[in-house]
Amino acid sequence: NIFHSKRLEIVHRAKSYAGSIISQADDSWDPAEVANALWSNIAVEAILYGCEVASITEKIMDELDSIQVKVGAYILGVRRTCSHAAIRKELGWEYMRSKIYKRKLLYWKRVAGLDGENWANRAFEECKGASSKAKGAAWNSLWYTEIFSIFVKCRITDIFSKHPSLNQSIKKWVDSWEESQTNESLKGSSLKYLPNYKTTRVPQQYINHSVGSKMLARFRLGDIRLVEHGLGKYKTCPVCSLKGIQFIEAHMTFECNGLDQSRTKWSSLIKSFDSPETEPVLRMKDFLGQDKASPKALEMRGIYLDKLVTAWEEILDKDSSKED
Repeated sequence: NIFHSKRLEIVHRAKSYAGSIISQADDSWDPAEVANALWSNIAVEAILYGCEVASITEKIMDELDSIQVKVGAYILGVRRTCSHAAIRKELGWEYMRSKIYKRKLLYWKRVAGLDGENWANRAFEECKGASSKAKGAAWNSLWYTEIFSIFVKCRITDIFSKHPSLNQSIKKWVDSWEESQTNESLKGSSLKYLPNYKTTRVPQQYINHSVGSKMLARFRLGDIRLVEHGLGKYKTCPVCSLKGIQFIEAHMTFECNGLDQSRTKWSSLIKSFDSPETEPVLRMKDFLGQDKASPKALEMRGIYLDKLVTAWEEILDKDSSKED
């Protein structure tokens, strides 16, 4: 397979860039901005160089998406086990496979439209007509098969129709496919507190790799993992012993009697928060940014949550020491 070494090179290059970027960003003036800029503007371009003409397997695309998420999780300050779709949405990043799809389809459009005497078009026509690898047969490559698998996956049925701008149509088709994939992935219960907002191609404004920013991201992406007692849907609060709690994070933030002193002490951090919502999940979503609070206000809320989580863990540690 003439593309085997290319696939290995792509993965190796992605891993190398990811490790280097995280290391450099850690020592920079702004880890979030530096890591985002280096990955988006330098690493992605270098990693995907030549992908238009190479055969890229599903396994390789999955691996590239996983490597990208490693950088994204670092920027947000969450575990890599968080929803990959949520990490990308928070950062305004595309799937790596979406980028590959677009590049392949745009290249297909280019060579398919070349003059019949052009060598690239002639190779394209041979590839399109190949049915075997028998001696003397036309060039038989998985590339053309991959192109049409993208058409099917993205539900592109009018590729030969007239378009005012086929380039823009291709991008919209792939974007529509990605949006449907993302929306489906964001339905998980672990993302119940993720605020509703329109997908953008820039990071959410609260993201700055600070203590407050990282704590906010952990709550938004369901990565807080508070200690929970009891089985099934409803829990018993390990701090105030209240039973029948369905949403432990919201309970800790707004209700837990065991944290009354801490909430009073740090209340000045969230004095601007005033949500009309009483339902726990909706109120928590507002607190985490759905109320369109300023980045500064969200930073303060993140610090507030950090203080509460610290107090929560200290109480549990004391209780554990008493039991010992």
